[in-house]
Amino acid sequence: MVRKIDWFGLAETGATLTPGPKIPIPYNPLLFNKIVYNQPTIIDLMNRAERYQNTLRGNSSVNTRAALARKLGISKARLTQIMNLLKLAPEIKSYIKKLDDQELLHFFNEKRLRPIASIQDEKIQVIEFKKIKKACFGVFGPRSLEIESLRRSFSK
Repeated sequence: MVRKIDWFGLAETGATLTPGPKIPIPYNPLLFNKIVYNQPTIIDLMNRAERYQNTLRGNSSVNTRAALARKLGISKARLTQIMNLLKLAPEIKSYIKKLDDQELLHFFNEKRLRPIASIQDEKIQVIEFKKIKKACFGVFGPRSLEIESLRRSFSK
């Protein structure tokens, strides 16, 4: 251990750390490929948006978004963000609700779909969604084919 004296006469100890032994950890795809997501999927958010809309239409005690946000304990802005998912084109909604792969569900997250939902024209929404979908299959292309072949082999 090294002792140094600084300006004020106080002792400063400097300890040196040495790296420990390197232990090789074998790669196990069954352990490392399982990603745990804590965020709600886009399907969950779309279902919430539909429930919120039904609550606003049917419940007389909650007639505004502000009142509903207070009741739910979230901000008005967050409620609006979730409700804006209802503005997606029906074709996009049906595609997303059919997804069952967790990685794809988290690829098509709210952050990616929010700008598309803000587009007024449904045709342009679909075009933009197809661009995102193309990028998605560029990312998950070979892997998604591998996953699909594994599913087929296990189902036989």
